[in-house]
Amino acid sequence: MTFYYKIIIGLLIGLALGAVNFYLMSAFVRLAVKNAGRVRGVLIIILSYALRYLLIGAIVFSLAKNNEQMIALIVLAVLGALTMLLALRQQRKKTASGG
Repeated sequence: MTFYYKIIIGLLIGLALGAVNFYLMSAFVRLAVKNAGRVRGVLIIILSYALRYLLIGAIVFSLAKNNEQMIALIVLAVLGALTMLLALRQQRKKTASGG
């Protein structure tokens, strides 16, 4: 019973972090598309990766440092699952549109 709350906390943090990560990614992609064909667009994409991974790394590192390795592992698992689900969803949209 003692580990169930850690699983739920890990799921909630992972879902929240995944939502923030997805929002940041879409905002930076829109900004980069406005600056397409320029060096500035490439720098925006590089900055977005750095910012998003820094955010994920800071949260996972702080959880691990506070002796919450199980929560940190669940957060990473949720982020991995969300990444795969969103990629699958995008692939299905692409095939449905005939592209």
